[in-house]
Amino acid sequence: MTALAPPDLRLHTTWAEAVREFADTTVHGSGVWRLPEQRYTDLSREGCAQFIALLLEESDPSVPLPDDRVPCTYFWITDGDPEEVVGFLAFRHRLNAWLFEEGGHIGYSVRPSRRREGHASRRRDGRTE
Repeated sequence: MTALAPPDLRLHTTWAEAVREFADTTVHGSGVWRLPEQRYTDLSREGCAQFIALLLEESDPSVPLPDDRVPCTYFWITDGDPEEVVGFLAFRHRLNAWLFEEGGHIGYSVRPSRRREGHASRRRDGRTE
């Protein structure tokens, strides 16, 4: 069943597999694009822990952010037992001018191997729209 999970180090292995699948494409909704280029390729457990810390910091509205950033809560889209990271979701607390025109309050990506399975359209009752 598709679910949303807060970024968690226990999902490191499947998170790294999901990020690898995107190769050179943008992983919308993941926050990965925030990382300096050299950090983007660090899919180690330590790299994942540092990445999670960045995501959690951005979700705290009391943390000052650059003018082009807004507070955002990130989730990992999961499925199955054991949980597999099948995508990423970003819920932006407010919009700046660019997000108002282009991005919106919600950004998401589903890993290429798990697309067309209804993860982006699943309702609470498990049905897809």
